[in-house]
Amino acid sequence: MKKILPENSSPSKASSTLEELRQYNSFLQAEHEFLEYEVNNNSEMFSQLTSRRRNVIFEEYQHLKLYLEALQLGDTNICLSIEEELLRKHMNEKRKASELESLLHSVRAEVHSILAHSASK
Repeated sequence: MKKILPENSSPSKASSTLEELRQYNSFLQAEHEFLEYEVNNNSEMFSQLTSRRRNVIFEEYQHLKLYLEALQLGDTNICLSIEEELLRKHMNEKRKASELESLLHSVRAEVHSILAHSASK
């Protein structure tokens, strides 16, 4: 008969890991259903996200349009100020992305901790 479990694992350890995976899968399915509901029902959250994204795109368009006009006029001062503004925004976005990534790792660690704690009961 073939061994299914590794040498150092026990059936109870494998079943608790399987249960954790089932709980995590259930959590992900619930999150997916919620997001699908939000998108399909044109909820407040979805419209806010869409509006914010449109505003960001319009703002970027305005900056690039001004930059092009300044280039055509040969106004290096305006070009430099727009470049600095775009660089500042880019750095802020990178900082926000890093903070969100860190928060995501913290939340994942907390979820795994809670799942491990509830599985040990």
